[in-house]
Amino acid sequence: FYAYARNAIRRADLNGANSETIRTGLANVRGLALDAAGGQIYWLESTGSIYRADLNGANSETIRADLSGPSHLALDLTRGKIYWTDGSIIRRANLDGSNREDLLTRPESLRGLAVDETEGKIYWTDENGIHRADLDGSNAEVLLENLRFVRGIALDIPPTQTALLANYPNPFNPDTWLPYQLHAPAPVRLSIYDVRGALIREIDLGYREAGLYLTSANAAYWDGRDQRGVRVASGVYLYRLQAGPVAHGRKMVLIK
Repeated sequence: FYAYARNAIRRADLNGANSETIRTGLANVRGLALDAAGGQIYWLESTGSIYRADLNGANSETIRADLSGPSHLALDLTRGKIYWTDGSIIRRANLDGSNREDLLTRPESLRGLAVDETEGKIYWTDENGIHRADLDGSNAEVLLENLRFVRGIALDIPPTQTALLANYPNPFNPDTWLPYQLHAPAPVRLSIYDVRGALIREIDLGYREAGLYLTSANAAYWDGRDQRGVRVASGVYLYRLQAGPVAHGRKMVLIK
């Protein structure tokens, strides 16, 4: 998971282990969003800028630097859009910061933001309740009102795409978890290869429902052994997710 403090962004394994600071010297971070499949992290700072970097904090770049008071951030990866609140305004742009649009202005200061990519809706909170609208800001409606001190908001919706995510820990010794997400139910199999392409291990996960498989309780697990139960040597390994007709691959490193 990733978390931010006033001037830094940190990450750790989902069980809290291997905590590390990936960015420091920031100016009052106010929002954070991940494109895990694309390997990017996005955040806002009180300077009026939106930044992005690799998931390890490297290759930071400014994608917008002309905002007055950005405070909340959400991504629509299906359509390649970034949404943010700026005081009482909801705005969006392309993921590279181009083509900024003002979608809607509310009478109250906005306090939370989320995007439902599947149904094409944005949700937000203010001092009076919870609201939603179409992704272009039209058809705004009140869902819940007369609430007190509503701040953030999160949505429980299926992933919009099937993806294989980065294993953790990485590098690892002796074992590692291989998280993934499914857009639709499918039989799932993970195959592990050495750098020459020789098959080392196959892990049949069976039929899985659509959803997120991210934690040590439900992600795929590799104990660092081959099909015969023998521990493999240090080196770079490739792992491949096959979920029905969809396949994705990544690299991982075993260090002893």
